[in-house]
Amino acid sequence: NTIDPLIALLKRQELAVDTAKALAAIGDLRAVNPIVELVELGGTQDIPGIISALAAFRTRSSTLQLVKFLGHGDPTIRAEAALALGLFTHDEDVQLALFEMLGDPDEAVQLAAVEGVASLGGSDALPDLLTALATTRSAGTRAAARRGVATACARFDDKSACVAPIAMAMRKASPDARRDLLDIL
Repeated sequence: NTIDPLIALLKRQELAVDTAKALAAIGDLRAVNPIVELVELGGTQDIPGIISALAAFRTRSSTLQLVKFLGHGDPTIRAEAALALGLFTHDEDVQLALFEMLGDPDEAVQLAAVEGVASLGGSDALPDLLTALATTRSAGTRAAARRGVATACARFDDKSACVAPIAMAMRKASPDARRDLLDIL
């Protein structure tokens, strides 16, 4: 097979990430499991490079590995994984995992999670984005949530569909978040 020589190169640590990215560019789904195995066996320390390769595939296996990275000890890795998961089409497991990251102690991870949820879009993302906007203390995360809520509301054919959820979110929102919510309406 044409990708077999590249899959073999995944075993060489100095070439693993570049090879994973090349396999992602080719788009052959047979490469996903060997890349996941590379991570699971500790075959590379360049996790951001692997995250970018796995995100390109958008398969169940790559999704599961990216969700695992949300639990990584390094907040930079968690943030990169959250952003990568936002590239996926609507997936309830991904949305739930990203929602859990909204409570991460690291502000950059919270921001990435909000951006990931916003990227998923759709009406299903609206409650998570409203919760983030209403409850976060971070101005940057609140601004990202505000953009996400505005984008999600713009996707509704009937704009009044956002009024009730926004009104509910205002009950637990800070004064700054209330102003943001009113601006969206």
